[in-house]
Amino acid sequence: MVTQSELAKSKFLGFAMVDGNKMARYRIGKKRYWQIPNYNRDATLAMFDESDVEPAYPWQGRIDCSKEQLIDNPPDWLRQGRQQTATGYGRKLNTGRSIHFNGRLHRVYCICFANCGTSYIISKGRSIVIDA
Repeated sequence: MVTQSELAKSKFLGFAMVDGNKMARYRIGKKRYWQIPNYNRDATLAMFDESDVEPAYPWQGRIDCSKEQLIDNPPDWLRQGRQQTATGYGRKLNTGRSIHFNGRLHRVYCICFANCGTSYIISKGRSIVIDA
């Protein structure tokens, strides 16, 4: 296990897709490590599956989780403070967070047309609401 202080001293080698997940590659001395970007390895990774999905009309399901169980993984343009649309409203807005569902990471999107939004993921063509 690599600690955050060791990662601070390491050399970043780039990103790669591993089993459908975006992973960061680091080198500490002669050893190489893979890590989910911006993920604190000391915390426990919450994994959700089909048994955690509750029925929720009109969506295809609902998952109840806390914000600590979401993985912070924003794209570069979101880190720079840019918006996805000029107005900030839209149907599939990137939240910069991911959730581990059915063995892989799914990006959390938001639908927002007023003062509040609804967070959701898309898994196998289904829209599942994330209550965080």
